[in-house]
Amino acid sequence: MKKQKRHLSIFEKLRNGIKTLPHSQVKLCNFVLENYQNVAFMTVEELARASSVSTATVIRTIKKLGYGAFHDFLADLRKIMFESGQSLWWQMEESWDNSLLPKENILGEVANRNIDSIKNSMTPMLLDNFPKAVQILCSAKKIYVLGLRSTQGIALYCYSMLNQFLDNISFPSIIGSDNMYSELYQCSPKDAVLALSIGGPHYALQTIEAMKYAKDKGTPTVLLTTDIASPGSQWASLILPAAPSKGYYSVVSVMTILDALITAIGYEKKEEGKNKLRELEEILLSKHITY
Repeated sequence: MKKQKRHLSIFEKLRNGIKTLPHSQVKLCNFVLENYQNVAFMTVEELARASSVSTATVIRTIKKLGYGAFHDFLADLRKIMFESGQSLWWQMEESWDNSLLPKENILGEVANRNIDSIKNSMTPMLLDNFPKAVQILCSAKKIYVLGLRSTQGIALYCYSMLNQFLDNISFPSIIGSDNMYSELYQCSPKDAVLALSIGGPHYALQTIEAMKYAKDKGTPTVLLTTDIASPGSQWASLILPAAPSKGYYSVVSVMTILDALITAIGYEKKEEGKNKLRELEEILLSKHITY
């Protein structure tokens, strides 16, 4: 009986390429191995620029690795990333294992790892995409904030903070996934969507469907996620990747990026923001809501 040939994984192909390919192609293989999470959502031109090789080198290397087209190569990368993701539930269960988080110093250990996840989030992809995301959101006629299930509380925080100083904020999912299209149906190319999808590989399906709906209507969509292999990535105009925590579930890196977004948008919209804040302050005082 003929033995069935085993298919090499994409990482095996890349490592084999390092041993056999020309110098410039080896350089590209090394870059992909070290940055595969970012590479999975690059174009040929972006990968060539980021790895300091020519677009022709990218195409030649992909073919040498056994791929008929660049999108086949990306599909292989994304599949690996998706299958290796950890669920929110798994991360929570993992955090209860004393061998991973010492019981006698959980506070200190979590604090230190949160600091690391914030630092690890400062990738070239995030630093490059962040100002673009601010521009998209500041230019929008209306901003729709999306987030469901475990992400809904974070999305509500984002909406509440932006709504303090802007008049064009909508939070469709606050009325439930069944009714959110009564708000979202109005979205247009002049608007923008800020979607949160974290805790994979299990994602809120309605968030993904809403992103696709917005994409089909031509609405620019910014996705904030801890996993760029998230199914929502294919519908995003721009991705803001936050580093996931290790050993337990945390949203501190996501909250850090959100706080930076809120601050940057406030800076760009400070004149109208100040006016709304002053008016809101007077109303709250006159209605004896605050003092």
